[in-house]
Amino acid sequence: MVLTETLTLFLTALAILMFLESDPRVAPGGTNMPWLNDPSARGCFLTGLLAGFAALVRPESPLLLLAAGLVLVAAWWRPMDWRKLARAGVLMGVGLLLPLLPWAARNWRTLHEVQFLSPRYIALPGDVAPRGFNAWTNTWLWRFGDVYLTQWKLNNEAIRVEDISGSAFDSAAERARVARLLAEYNQTLNLSPEQDRAFGEIARARTARHPLRTYLQIPLLRSLALWFTPRIELLPHSGHLWPVREEWEDDREDFLITLGLFLVNGAYLVLGLAGAWMARGRPGWALLIAFIVVRTAFFANFVETPEPRYVLECFPAVIALAAQVFSGNRQASSTGSG
Repeated sequence: MVLTETLTLFLTALAILMFLESDPRVAPGGTNMPWLNDPSARGCFLTGLLAGFAALVRPESPLLLLAAGLVLVAAWWRPMDWRKLARAGVLMGVGLLLPLLPWAARNWRTLHEVQFLSPRYIALPGDVAPRGFNAWTNTWLWRFGDVYLTQWKLNNEAIRVEDISGSAFDSAAERARVARLLAEYNQTLNLSPEQDRAFGEIARARTARHPLRTYLQIPLLRSLALWFTPRIELLPHSGHLWPVREEWEDDREDFLITLGLFLVNGAYLVLGLAGAWMARGRPGWALLIAFIVVRTAFFANFVETPEPRYVLECFPAVIALAAQVFSGNRQASSTGSG
């Protein structure tokens, strides 16, 4: 099975490189378009262009441009720099749209709608976009394992209330209501509009009672799950580490492989954090940090399934930051020897 992350990783890494090389200190090239002879202009345009091609593979890829925009706003916030800021924004926007135009033209011709990317909810006529159900899971679901038991069963398999985490219910009455809704759904395996609205009502009530849980606690827990859950979706391993004694006794080889993947992932993150601290203030540092934060925040807050693979696109930035640990040592030794 080929994942879209492979190509997106390549395009994202290349787009980051293009943006970082747009530093005005880089010598301008010799293109026949004057506005591209300015390194910052060329870098912004190529960053947008690569993000556009990446968006054809994974539609959230323009998040890199949001991170770049935040960095540029922080650098060019003075009125005297607003012209440069506007030009950079236009160039990235034009670069982003160019690869998407053929797809938009195709959708206009066949669907009579302007769609630069596929819509978030793709449903056949008569199907229900599960906005209410998703709003309900957003008030409690943060473990990747719970996705298999709810989101990925919806409209395909029966969903058992016994499989759902106790944190999904604030009271026995609420659990009973969810149980009735799921019992009705299980009869047809098709979520009806009435059932979806009922789940939406439960979600609004839960959020009204505990707004910090929905808007702060769950996104933070999802962020941890995104970064620290072993990525074993396509491997013949369980990915379970707890409880340690039971997992060790049940399948020692599976446990050791999962633990190894967890430790390797942790090593990358520790090195990345150390490198981020050592590289603070260096060119490109702000973009790498902003991209990691923006992408993590997006998937923790706006995507119902916290799949660990969604932050793989951040690893070019993590690796670049981790490399600063070793480059910093070389710079220190060379300075000392000089």
